[in-house]
Amino acid sequence: GANLTLTGKNIKVVGDDPSVGITLTDGEGTETRIKAGAIGLNQPSKLIFLVPASLAAGDYTLTITTQFNGGYQLKTPRSVSQTIKVAEPEEEGGTPGGV
Repeated sequence: GANLTLTGKNIKVVGDDPSVGITLTDGEGTETRIKAGAIGLNQPSKLIFLVPASLAAGDYTLTITTQFNGGYQLKTPRSVSQTIKVAEPEEEGGTPGGV
């Protein structure tokens, strides 16, 4: 997998509601939840997390659900979603041009 960096406002993943977290949903509705341990940076305006290597290439709906709201925690979680494209992993090794 590769790291994905997101920037925004009040996107820190915080809260005790079961829906809180990061998910990637494919076109068929299959949801992949990003494990807490895969979130490398969890700040109010920036998230960095590891996209699972097992995720097939294609379009996904990325959803962040949080109860974070600056200085206090919301009672009800809120979510924001965006469509993203997951590409095939690049081949490792070698040099550009196959030399």
